[in-house]
Amino acid sequence: NPDISHKSVKVCIPEGTNAMQIADILEKNNICKANDFLDVCKSTDGFDFDFLKTVPDTDIIGYKLEGFLFPATYDFAMNSDARDIAEQMLEAFDYRITDDMTAFCENNDMTMFELITLASVVQEEALGQKSAKNIASVFMNRLKKGAKLQSDVTYFYARDLRDSYGFSQEVYDAYYTYRCQGLPAGPITNSGSDIIDAVVNYPKTDYLYFFSDLQQEFHFAKDYDEF
Repeated sequence: NPDISHKSVKVCIPEGTNAMQIADILEKNNICKANDFLDVCKSTDGFDFDFLKTVPDTDIIGYKLEGFLFPATYDFAMNSDARDIAEQMLEAFDYRITDDMTAFCENNDMTMFELITLASVVQEEALGQKSAKNIASVFMNRLKKGAKLQSDVTYFYARDLRDSYGFSQEVYDAYYTYRCQGLPAGPITNSGSDIIDAVVNYPKTDYLYFFSDLQQEFHFAKDYDEF
């Protein structure tokens, strides 16, 4: 008789899905337990990828694999070990690291972890690659000025970490960009290649502010009065 306990299941992880959401998708598809997957995501231990060496060794990062769990469609075996699933997703990210990404980090004195953290905020703010490029420009300009990012989307991630997953107020403060300086403590979702590419190739502008209207059109401003 065939062993149906390890039957292969096609699972789609959409762009902009965070670790907590991925864990729920995996459990609903009988791949592994959500809590087991999240426990694996808390540490880089046991994974041999150069990009994970750029993840800071600090307790203020909620899920240290967040941002590197590449969104794609996978064939996963049911009742898998959570670490094996994470390994496959990390391998998919590793395969998609480009020379442009590496050059961006070198030219902007950023680590791969910081690039992916920035891309994750842009992923949540943008409604496509067109707006993503200018949004990335706003955030890069703010970082260069030493200004806070003040991105609303970081609040929701910080709130979920604290209120739904038991992380501390210190972690919340480190992710909420109205409170912390510069980038949040870590990525807030897992970005697709198109958004990472938009960040890497962001246009040089003087924009420091933006908002989207009720028609989902984005507007950018150079100073607060214009905003």
